[in-house]
Amino acid sequence: MIESRGLLITWPGGVTLRYPDLQLGPGQTLLLRGPSGSGKSTWLALMAGLLTPTQGMLVVNGAQPGQLTQAARDAWRSRTIGFLPQGARLSPALSVADNLRLAAFASGHAPEPAHQQALIKRLGLLPLLRHRTHQLSGGQALRVALARALLLRPAILLADEPTASLDDDHAQAAMQLLREQAERHGTTLIVATHDQRAVAALPDARHLHLGAAA
Repeated sequence: MIESRGLLITWPGGVTLRYPDLQLGPGQTLLLRGPSGSGKSTWLALMAGLLTPTQGMLVVNGAQPGQLTQAARDAWRSRTIGFLPQGARLSPALSVADNLRLAAFASGHAPEPAHQQALIKRLGLLPLLRHRTHQLSGGQALRVALARALLLRPAILLADEPTASLDDDHAQAAMQLLREQAERHGTTLIVATHDQRAVAALPDARHLHLGAAA
C-alpha cells in the first residue's frame, strides 16, 4: 500500500527533512509522531502527491505520485486519498450538503448514492445538511470533513492533527469516529499528531517517529 525508502525533501534555503523508511499494508493504522516542525504535515503532503520529494522512492497504492503528470496525479489523488486537514477547512459560504457536493464535483467523480446516504446517516449529518458551516460546532464540522474525506471510498485516509482544537470529550469522540470509519471501510488510516489523547485512542497503531529538520 505505502512504501518509502530514502525519502527527503529540501526547501529553498537548504532546510532538509529526512524521513524514515516505511512499509505499510492495506487497512493498517499509522501514527505519525514528532514535535512541531518535524515535518508531519509535509510527510502527509508527500503521501498525497501534493509535494514531490527531492530524493528517494515513494510508492502509494501502486503508483509513484512524484512520477505522474499533474493531471494524472490529481486524478490518482481523487481516487486514492481522503484528506482530513487541520481545522476541517469547510467553505463557510456553503451549506453542509453543498460542501459535500463541491468535493465530489472537484474530484470529477460522482459518489455512489447508497454509500453517500449511508455515510451521512452514520455520521449523524442528516439534520445538518442545510446548515451553513459557520453554524456548526467543532465536533459537527469534523464529522462533515470526515464525510467529505470518505465520500469517494478512498484507499487511504490522512488526518492532520485531528484533535488539535478539541476538548477532551470531543477529542475522544473524534478519534473513535476515525477508527470506526476506517475499520468499517477497510481504509488505511494515517494520523499525524503530537497529542497523547490521539495516541491513546489508537493502541494497536504502528508508530513512525520524525526528528528535527537538518
